[in-house]
Amino acid sequence: PTATSVPPTNTPIPPTPTATSVPPTDTPVPPTPTATSIPPTDTPVPTPTITKTPPVVSASPTPESISFEQFGSWKRGDQPYGTFTQSTNPVKEGSFAGKLEYDFSAATPADDFVVFTHPIAASGKPGSVQIWVYGDGSGHFLNIWIEDANGEVWSVPTGTITYTGWKQVTGVIDANAPWPGGRVYGPDNGTIDYPIRFLGLVVDRIDGPKIGTLSFDNITFSTGAPLATPTAASVPSTGTPVTTPTSPPVVASDPLAGACSTDGGESNDITFVNATNDNVTGIWIDWDCIESGRWTLAPGESHTEHTFTTHPWHVRSEATGEYLPMETPLGVVLTYINDTPGSNVTVTIRQ
Repeated sequence: PTATSVPPTNTPIPPTPTATSVPPTDTPVPPTPTATSIPPTDTPVPTPTITKTPPVVSASPTPESISFEQFGSWKRGDQPYGTFTQSTNPVKEGSFAGKLEYDFSAATPADDFVVFTHPIAASGKPGSVQIWVYGDGSGHFLNIWIEDANGEVWSVPTGTITYTGWKQVTGVIDANAPWPGGRVYGPDNGTIDYPIRFLGLVVDRIDGPKIGTLSFDNITFSTGAPLATPTAASVPSTGTPVTTPTSPPVVASDPLAGACSTDGGESNDITFVNATNDNVTGIWIDWDCIESGRWTLAPGESHTEHTFTTHPWHVRSEATGEYLPMETPLGVVLTYINDTPGSNVTVTIRQ
């Protein structure tokens, strides 16, 4: 059940009849392709072209930073499953944060999400948005809605709330983002038209507790693709920097060469650990076999990516532009798909 089709109340855009991104109740899978979420599978898939030029990655902030010191007017959508208020505890910075208390006890599998909107303009062309979240470990999805200059609303996923306490999470602003990202409603021209504005926060229950509390602080738009934020959660558990092994470089195979994302996969996670001496970029291969740089890791950092059993990944060196081998349960490979539903597989990036 994802909030990709029901607009909030008191907005000028009429709601669509159903929530189109609801996975079946027994198995959490992304929704069947529709005009509002995932591209159709009958589009001819071209052979991917490998480029040796590393993507340009930056993270310079735009002036917009949304705090909760002045709370303003937040409006709840059609789903009456929560409240959003200004709170003094917990707070990440300043004196106030936003507290969202959800209760999905009366929700159905088709509408167990809640959305709160408060439009705020963002200048320039931000490529990502960051938010501090005080998590409850529920595993619910947290999505950010933005509205473009054409009145089209897009979902920007920040992942599942598997953590507790404060954590800064990032969502990539991408018209081709996999579910639960992508277009929500409004005019459909297939592109995000700038300038954009922040529209709202969405908590979307797939499974897990029906009642809980989350807090939010400091929402910031950034230009370019997001850089990894070094935190205690993103460093290997030993606390010791990871170094390149002294043994000869590993030789990778690529049994999945030419793989592209397809529909119908089930959700899971991959934790990428950078064991090289260089910055590396994680690359998702979309439905049209086009590479999309998603995040950057410095040496010793790690990143957990929420993905699907039908979505392939590469990792590339920023220094050389070369694809890097990954140690995985399938062996040492250049392209990896975690094909186990609901799992979190750790892969180690080597030189």
